[in-house]
Amino acid sequence: GFNMATKTAKYPSRFLAEIRRELVVTEGVITPELWKGTRSLSHVLDEEMEPGRAVRLSEDFEAERSEYQSPFKVGDTVRHPVFGEGVILSANRDFTSFEVRFDNGSTRTLRAGFLSQADLPE
Repeated sequence: GFNMATKTAKYPSRFLAEIRRELVVTEGVITPELWKGTRSLSHVLDEEMEPGRAVRLSEDFEAERSEYQSPFKVGDTVRHPVFGEGVILSANRDFTSFEVRFDNGSTRTLRAGFLSQADLPE
């Protein structure tokens, strides 16, 4: 979100880390700095509630962040050097593999490293 009073981006909820990525729709980019702010704020609040617990939550939260590092999401149009352009239908939990339906009608599961954004030059 965006805070109109301060004209800055709001920290994302730490509970977003508990939701499977394919169920979340985002607009814009959630920067690493915003996730760091969320983690810091969560740490402070958790430490107030239960000393020692914040360290465990922070470690779990960091482990979950890897799924947000992928440049792809369900519904994106992507390009593969052999199969051409297609649309991402689904992703594995850590967003390293994607099921893609290509323009020729075939569906394949591919690692993210073999895909590029279709709107970028080859």
